[in-house]
Amino acid sequence: MYIDTITFIAIYIIIFLLCVNKNESVRAVGAILLVCHLTHDMFYANTPWPAFTDWGALALAGTLILSRDPFATTVGVVMSAAHIRNLIYGDQKFYRP
Repeated sequence: MYIDTITFIAIYIIIFLLCVNKNESVRAVGAILLVCHLTHDMFYANTPWPAFTDWGALALAGTLILSRDPFATTVGVVMSAAHIRNLIYGDQKFYRP
């Protein structure tokens, strides 16, 4: 239970940091992630993410990796790993063992 709360808070802190980044493409990815996460958490909190969102997240992660910003690149690598893991296992445990 606590790990879910910590993960939830960490995701929104990271998204906020992406939104205020000096790189325009990183800010755009942050804004997209903010809209997606807020929409899901406000309206679809009790339902799993649809399968197609993993592919969209991988595209956004690729944008972060290519941004040449060290923080954004790190976030992009972690996002990629989490969403690839979800594509393989399909259990909605993105950042948890």
